[in-house]
Amino acid sequence: MNDGEQNKARLLYAVALLYSVCVYGTMAVMSIGAGVTFVAWLTLRPGHYQTDLRAMRASPVFWPTMFLGVACLWSLVWAKASGLSFFGMQPTVTWDDTRKSWHLLFPFILFAVFSTLSASRLRRAVKVWFWLGVASAVLGIVQ
Repeated sequence: MNDGEQNKARLLYAVALLYSVCVYGTMAVMSIGAGVTFVAWLTLRPGHYQTDLRAMRASPVFWPTMFLGVACLWSLVWAKASGLSFFGMQPTVTWDDTRKSWHLLFPFILFAVFSTLSASRLRRAVKVWFWLGVASAVLGIVQ
């Protein structure tokens, strides 16, 4: 591996660690971590998009995730178009309700970033994530 590839691998590792830490923050912090991860995937993996997208499509959860996204979107369309009501009350349907749909696709980007890590770096990133989760749980119990 040449110096450029080693630098990219180090940066992707740093991004994986950053995201592992961000998931234990507020929703805004997690979203920032996800944005940084997405930008890192775009900028540090040019020429690998096709390979990454093929791996994403080959995942056993890809099509169920796509169908879930379509079902969520369809439920909003149906609720808006049909005048759906429960016990005489109609839900307020806005297209702002679709803002979080990127959460369905982000795990595939995260998988692409994690798949670039060596076994030891992946193990370290998972350990950071795990131990921060334990610390968060203990802190939650103490509070």
